[in-house]
Amino acid sequence: MAIRLNKKSTILFILGLLLSALSITAKADNTHLRKEKNFNFSTDRLHTDPGIVQGKMILLSKNGKMMFPQEPLEADEKAALKMLDIEGSHQKNAGQYYILLSRVAFLVNKSQAEICNEDLCSLATQQALLPNNSVSKIGDHQFQLTGGIMSPDFKYSLQFPAPLQPYEAFLSNYLSQDELAHTQISIQKNYDFGRVLFHKTSQKSYIITTYTRFSNDKTLIQNFTINYIYNIPPDFLGGISKFESAIWEGILDFVDHFQSVIPAIAASPEL
Repeated sequence: MAIRLNKKSTILFILGLLLSALSITAKADNTHLRKEKNFNFSTDRLHTDPGIVQGKMILLSKNGKMMFPQEPLEADEKAALKMLDIEGSHQKNAGQYYILLSRVAFLVNKSQAEICNEDLCSLATQQALLPNNSVSKIGDHQFQLTGGIMSPDFKYSLQFPAPLQPYEAFLSNYLSQDELAHTQISIQKNYDFGRVLFHKTSQKSYIITTYTRFSNDKTLIQNFTINYIYNIPPDFLGGISKFESAIWEGILDFVDHFQSVIPAIAASPEL
């Protein structure tokens, strides 16, 4: 039986798709966002303005054309797409998904030496990072997130490659050799997305997160993300502009949680 959505329900549905594609919830107001012009932006600014969040986002249409920004892909952006497309889905399934690439950089008030993989992948930490959803553990470093009426359920896994190969060459575009020597990474795969009101949401996404020593009591966090998305808002619902704004809001909300949860791990035996 077909379901007809009124305008309000359609708007909520589309926004739900946007945020569920990135596994985030838009509700941030405490962090300053600096939108960078280039994907290979420098993080030196964090030394003088440690409270900002730096980021760059790129959206490709289903036929591979740039939707925003409306300019050709740079060489470093092509390299990021190739590395983040871990299973080659962009090439194998051309025309099926919108591709969203993003890089975000920010600081947390915790020494990199104190950040432990076991703590990061604990159920308590994962639930604290995603407080608006229910998270359960379904295997070793594997989790199930239960969504709501307007957000889908999905599964995700965490891996902690050591040494950094085969990612070191890619990361050397964003980190110096000294920084790479004091960096650990995690790779998160989000998959098995459910539907919302019978509509497809996201096919999958990958997140490479780096944890790099910044100072004795601060760690530089960088997220490199690729998302394979089925739907974006039509023009009458705000189109690309609404999509971009909603995603940035959600990213800032996640950063806000991350900056609160990670420093608290050592202080709380429950995390």
